[in-house]
Amino acid sequence: MALGLDDGHWVLVYQKGHSQPFKVFKYNQHEKQIMVDQKKGDQEALKTFKKHLSYFLAQAQVEDLVTFIPEHN
Repeated sequence: MALGLDDGHWVLVYQKGHSQPFKVFKYNQHEKQIMVDQKKGDQEALKTFKKHLSYFLAQAQVEDLVTFIPEHN
């Protein structure tokens, strides 16, 4: 699992297990819209995203997290 966020835009990459396909959840917090693998998601997709997000945040250790700060030109 990997999580990225920037100004209300969340991207969660999830893989259930080895050799399983990845799922990419993109959530726009401002518009309350979810996309899963580039397709518009429904309430069930949003519920699944939130479940994975809760798990990630509960299990993540500070030393496991990395912050990327983009350079502004």
